[in-house]
Amino acid sequence: MRLMDAAISVLQEAKTPLHYKKIARMAVKKGFVRRGPNLDRSMSATLHTHKGDDSAFQTTGRGMFELNPGYKPPHKDAPSLKASHHVHADDGDALDTRAIGTAGEYRVMSELLLRGYGADKATIDDGIDIKAGKPGSHHFDIQVKTATRRTGDRYTVTIKKKPFSNNDRPYMYYVFVLRNTDNTLDFVMMSSKDLKKMIKRENVTENKAGYSAIFTKKGDGIFLGSRDVSSYRNDWDF
Repeated sequence: MRLMDAAISVLQEAKTPLHYKKIARMAVKKGFVRRGPNLDRSMSATLHTHKGDDSAFQTTGRGMFELNPGYKPPHKDAPSLKASHHVHADDGDALDTRAIGTAGEYRVMSELLLRGYGADKATIDDGIDIKAGKPGSHHFDIQVKTATRRTGDRYTVTIKKKPFSNNDRPYMYYVFVLRNTDNTLDFVMMSSKDLKKMIKRENVTENKAGYSAIFTKKGDGIFLGSRDVSSYRNDWDF
């Protein structure tokens, strides 16, 4: 049984939020999965990958998960959740977009920790993915947006309007993780204030889903719309 299905079965029976480690233990106890050295970590990654408004799980606290009451599992004859969210880049790359997004968030957390910041994964899905800071300095919030290169060296991300508006404040940052098909990455960091300027200048366009940010690579430069944003590249000094 897949970890996602095992977690759903455990939470359906429990009818209450559980810590991811307990979900893993119960899945083993009920024979849904086998105990392995990395089971807790794998269960945590699975739950984080499939959390959100349209996903199977939602968080209720640090490490705590429950079933999302609004989640509707795919019809048994429909493509699986993973298959229905594949993205295809120029060279045939195919990965679950949720997995890519989660990987981007943990990659940013890793970079922050290595640079001396404290960083924690946000437990509530309200448009903030990471809370970070340094001792004696201000703390800040980050939303991570990860995009895979498409034809013409384009990377496209969508920013939802409501979370963007709700989180428009000082020390709110957006980190755009631009993923190449060989898994090398570029990071572009912008404050909420900077991003608002990009929207006003129409380098970020508005659509029904929110705001569409299209990055392109030209030589050694990175552009957002028509604006060169290379100065924002790998700028980890928040």
